[in-house]
Amino acid sequence: VLELRGSIAYRRADNAAALADFERTAELLGALAPDSLAHAQTQGKVAAVALSRGEFAAADALFTKAIDTATRAAPGSLALGRLHFNASLGAFQRRRLAQAQTHAERALSVFEQAAPNSAEVAMARSQLAEVLSKRGEEARAEPLKRAALAQALALSPDSFETLSIRMELAYSLRWQQRHDEARGEIAAVLEHED
Repeated sequence: VLELRGSIAYRRADNAAALADFERTAELLGALAPDSLAHAQTQGKVAAVALSRGEFAAADALFTKAIDTATRAAPGSLALGRLHFNASLGAFQRRRLAQAQTHAERALSVFEQAAPNSAEVAMARSQLAEVLSKRGEEARAEPLKRAALAQALALSPDSFETLSIRMELAYSLRWQQRHDEARGEIAAVLEHED
């Protein structure tokens, strides 16, 4: 019940209530099942709230603990991939690009093994591509962006994630001064009906 209540609070942007519920859930699971996947997932939720609150050092430490726990409890699980993915987003937000790349690569590897035809694979490819772009490695990033877009289009062409990946590709093309290609991607987004 606490975790559900925390999830609802988090979706409503009530970070204080979410943090209290997630921390209490993590405390209970830590006492009852410290090496469980459920404990790792709850630790990850506490880390996500800490990240939302700008508590970067705490978020980083919590993601590390959650990933360690999930690695022991369920190596190769989607949950482990999601923890790496969220840790990558946090590191990227702080411009810790090497750390963001490591987590994005691990997330992608886990997702490709656990659920190769999932939206998670597309999102992890897109995240890794964004990190590589920021590192100036556009030659490596663009094929990942295009693969992410192709997979997202095949899975759910009208989803927010698909449109986001397409816009990221457009921005990248524009940055490379490939304006006609960028306009084509933007036009495809604008043609989308809500």
